[in-house]
Amino acid sequence: MPDDVRSSSPRDRAARPAAIGAARFTPRSVTEIELPHGMTSTRRSVMRKGALVGASIPAALLLLGLVARVLLGSDNGSTIAFVFALIALPALPVFGVPAETDSGRIIAAVVLSLATWLVIGAIASMRVAKRPLVGWKEWAGQYWPVAAGMVVGAVFALALAAFMLGAL
Repeated sequence: MPDDVRSSSPRDRAARPAAIGAARFTPRSVTEIELPHGMTSTRRSVMRKGALVGASIPAALLLLGLVARVLLGSDNGSTIAFVFALIALPALPVFGVPAETDSGRIIAAVVLSLATWLVIGAIASMRVAKRPLVGWKEWAGQYWPVAAGMVVGAVFALALAAFMLGAL
């Protein structure tokens, strides 16, 4: 070691705070560290974006159904597109869309389905926020059971309507 650089003793190192990012560590107190992808920011991200992610998953399925419709043609593509539309828009059977297809019913079904998916995503975020460790995996664990229930309910409503109309 050069002579002009003084060696710090353990006492000197404890007396001066060490800086790491925005946090300051002293022997008596430690302030919170803001990590870019730490627990606090992940919790905040899940709380802010949970509702939008909850609505974007069915929107992606609806888009996938439209792509299948274009790529596979009329018969098979229409069936796949309808199944994906039923998953993405579970309010379609409520408004009787397979039997009646006017634009007012479809718009009402889209608005109600979007609002429902937003609410399901927000509720999943609020449920996850009660836990000490929060992440997207925990959010998905709260989201998927309710989403699956929505889809099964829509399929059941469609099957019931088909049965009542004599199609089944």
